[in-house]
Amino acid sequence: MKSTVNSEPENFVAQACLIDGKKVLVRAIRPGDKSLLIDEVHHMSPRSMYYRYFTAKKELTAKELVYYTEVDYHSHVGLVALVDEGEGKLVHAGCGRYIVFEKNGKVAEVAFDVKDEYQGQGIGTILFNFLRQIAQEQGVEQFNADVLAENVHMLEVFEHLGLPLKKKYLPAGVVEVKIQLQK
Repeated sequence: MKSTVNSEPENFVAQACLIDGKKVLVRAIRPGDKSLLIDEVHHMSPRSMYYRYFTAKKELTAKELVYYTEVDYHSHVGLVALVDEGEGKLVHAGCGRYIVFEKNGKVAEVAFDVKDEYQGQGIGTILFNFLRQIAQEQGVEQFNADVLAENVHMLEVFEHLGLPLKKKYLPAGVVEVKIQLQK
């Protein structure tokens, strides 16, 4: 992974390679990315949408689009992954974000969504690692995530990061994952 990080997360730009060898550009999400998220939702199966939002969902509301794209880059940081499909064609493949909820700024919730056709190529891991880099620079020490127990692929992503983590099984088939950002 190679990144160019300015002192401001809103200027974050990085490149990495997927498992299949394709290059992926990762950059800070922008207010103009609403159309990317609308397209992403249209390329996610009902199962993927359920895994991400814990409910049957077909569209993002206008309010959700604003929330996901108009972030402050401090307590809410979002990144988009754009895959180079050749001939200069960058295709939106997914996004990741963290949101700081703790008043001390040390703990944030992390979440990802990846278009079905790009799942299993390492995009979730790439997004996690870049979010981790930004979070650590801002003093965040832990990411939390609620994951449906049946979403074994997301749980495997977290387990293979090589970071200390704790899992707690909650009612309704949810696993609470706490990941320390320092090894």
